[in-house]
Amino acid sequence: MSFMDFKYKKYFLRYFGEELGPRVENAFVNGGIASVLGRGFPILALMICARLLDPDAFGKFMMIYGAIISFAMLTDAGLGTTVTKFTAQYKNLDTLRVSQIISLAQYISVFNIVILTSALILFGDEVARYILADGSLKQYLVISIVIILFNGLCSIQQAILYGLEDYRSVKKANFNTGLIILLSLPIGAMFFGVIGMLITLSIAKFVNVVVLLSATQSNFILLGIDRFGGIERNDFKTLIGFSFPTFLNSLLFGPVILFTMSIVAHHFDGHVQVGIYNAAYQWFSFVIFIPGVFTVGALPILSEQINRGNVERAEKLVKDKIKFILYLLSPVVIVLMLLSPFIMKLYGDGYEDSWKVLLVLMVAVLIALPQGLLGNYIISNDKVWRWFVSSIAWALTFISVTYILVDFGALGIAIGLLAAYISRAIFAIYFFKIIQRSSN
Repeated sequence: MSFMDFKYKKYFLRYFGEELGPRVENAFVNGGIASVLGRGFPILALMICARLLDPDAFGKFMMIYGAIISFAMLTDAGLGTTVTKFTAQYKNLDTLRVSQIISLAQYISVFNIVILTSALILFGDEVARYILADGSLKQYLVISIVIILFNGLCSIQQAILYGLEDYRSVKKANFNTGLIILLSLPIGAMFFGVIGMLITLSIAKFVNVVVLLSATQSNFILLGIDRFGGIERNDFKTLIGFSFPTFLNSLLFGPVILFTMSIVAHHFDGHVQVGIYNAAYQWFSFVIFIPGVFTVGALPILSEQINRGNVERAEKLVKDKIKFILYLLSPVVIVLMLLSPFIMKLYGDGYEDSWKVLLVLMVAVLIALPQGLLGNYIISNDKVWRWFVSSIAWALTFISVTYILVDFGALGIAIGLLAAYISRAIFAIYFFKIIQRSSN
């Protein structure tokens, strides 16, 4: 062990305690690396692709890419968070219960994928014309369906690994996927344009599915968990009862992002503006994803602590992690703000004047950073509906502000997102305080 390894391990032990320190360190170090690899490589790949394609073509790809992410959230239907919570809660107590919940979640996920992909096939013309704002984009929906399928399968497997706290396997999967995207996406763009990018993206997602399935299966064998165990009626009620508001939450998040982009895309030069927004948004997602994995890592720990009755310990963990994340990432965000003109210029002609979009998104990310942990604390206390109310505020604000500022294009969407996170922060802090008072 090097001096630096010893130093940071000692820090986690001092900050989070003997029991939780190593687990928090595992979530942060391996989960953080996983998020850097999973988001960092695609950002570089998209930066190269933006220089290879004209702004309109790049904007159309990003519109399709945004649709893929949004539809993938619908196939997840809140099951990912649910599986993580209950896997963490019962993995050391009742492996049969874990088997039943995982099995049921996988069946529901496959059912959701079949329903959604069938709907996209049947209503492809309408989706392309009214949502993607260009009827010619229908030709890309078929390959997009394949990516949505792989994304849906990945989501559940990754949630299982988070619940088992196997962040190393997630790191490995993200490295393989990210590297393939970095190496192949620009080649696809150079020779085949948008369709080439979608094909290479589908290959990368397929590799991700294989690696994640292999990792979950190894864990199942080690822990004696049956991937397709029996299904109990009570488990169905538990899963649906908990995941339904989480599903409604995901129903808001993905489609609302797509809808706000669609508002702008229907206006003059709309796809160019969507491309500019998404180029800047990649940096938002990069920063937010680092504490995002850390936050997911907190969910199993919080669920376990609250289940044991250690409410004060769970509250302290949330507060300490929020401080830790803000101390760590605030300097990164400030640097990105200062470099925003240079960063956007790297995307090529047509992007150099859009640095204000990135600047606004970096302000938004500072406000968004603590919200995942607040949300997980609320969810861990089985107050999922309260988190859903916070998300409704987020969605209504995002849509309203973007609609009002539609003439500002990409900047209007960015300001809408900033306003949305301010709105959700107010509700999240309010509900956190209510739970805190009722627990004391």
